[in-house]
Amino acid sequence: MSEAILPRCLSLMLCDAIHRDPGNGKFTLLGTFNQINAAKFPTKHPLAFYVALTDGRGKCNARIRIVEADKHDDPQTSSVFDSSAIIEFRHPLHVVEIGLQVMVHLERPGTYYCQIFCDTETLMERTLEVVSLQRDPPQP
Repeated sequence: MSEAILPRCLSLMLCDAIHRDPGNGKFTLLGTFNQINAAKFPTKHPLAFYVALTDGRGKCNARIRIVEADKHDDPQTSSVFDSSAIIEFRHPLHVVEIGLQVMVHLERPGTYYCQIFCDTETLMERTLEVVSLQRDPPQP
């Protein structure tokens, strides 16, 4: 960004799908969640991100990623999902909304972090639990 003032993240939501009304531009979030259940691994799962940012100045490189919990402190680590785009704030009260639908590839169950960055600074992160539905075989 051109100044050292970071935007604020108003929302980082995970959901099944996002619809944006072409007439008024409003977003509709369908099926919000914080856990993915899978019968086997590795697995692929569709998910959608909704992000709302404000208090920004000028342009910044917004980045959304998903990483395994034990790797979440390092912005350079490899991730399950990673996408970035230049966004621009017309004025500090401007709210930039991002709706992104993706397919994620998950190698194993566990805790993951969904993160939003502006340039290299973390604005918000939240957990995503990935659970195996496979039951352990009965013990003899």
